[in-house]
Amino acid sequence: MFRQLGYCKASPRFLIPVLVTGIQSAQVLGLKRLFRATPEALVLRHGASYQARMTFDEGKEMPPLSDQTNAFYRDNAEAYASRERKAPVARLDRFLARLEPGARILELGCGGGQDSAYMLARGFDVTPTDGSPELAVEAERLLGRPVEVVRFEEIGWHEVFDAVWAEACLLHVSRADLAGVLARIQRALKAGGILHASFKAGNGEGRDRFRRYYNYPSRDWLMRRFDKKDWAELEIAEADGGGYDGEPTRWLHVSAAKPIS
Repeated sequence: MFRQLGYCKASPRFLIPVLVTGIQSAQVLGLKRLFRATPEALVLRHGASYQARMTFDEGKEMPPLSDQTNAFYRDNAEAYASRERKAPVARLDRFLARLEPGARILELGCGGGQDSAYMLARGFDVTPTDGSPELAVEAERLLGRPVEVVRFEEIGWHEVFDAVWAEACLLHVSRADLAGVLARIQRALKAGGILHASFKAGNGEGRDRFRRYYNYPSRDWLMRRFDKKDWAELEIAEADGGGYDGEPTRWLHVSAAKPIS
């Protein structure tokens, strides 16, 4: 089982009590705080149920978080999640206004969990996710509920969600992979479901001063990634703003819908 999980080999004196005797969730959460965002904490937090959510073939290990982008979020998760950041209320309200009360929403790249917290407070059924196990731990602290660890290439739901909120996260998907990730998101939406996503504008992929990868699309390049047979009501709004790196940023805010038929 631990080979399938692919995360580090935690001390048996902790793994055996959790997985064999079934310690209550409160005790497991106490151990999670002890381990913080280490890989052991993920095993202890989720136990056997964590394995059920993995999409990797049996016997394969989870790919290491080796590149510089993932390393940044791994090493700076607490500071990144706890920074002074308010949810983008105006964008969220426009997004939520298009949905029925209680609609089911998938958030990708939830970071510290602020946007999910806002949507939950408005009564929506939100599934928060992040590709960084360490950021998922931080978001759980804010939300008081489990946060799924899901990387973009692992999105495997089929016609489950009424909407997908992907604020400032798909900008880390490689240009070569973006169309495939968008296709996965489209499959996760119900007919008529909507997507919000935002990107840092540019004219070619690159890295910021923290060595994080960005696809830096132009508006025209990004428009072409949305296949007309798979997406409707496509709009891209532009706005000036900033980001974690403190640099002036031109943002591209995408709104699109899955066709009803």
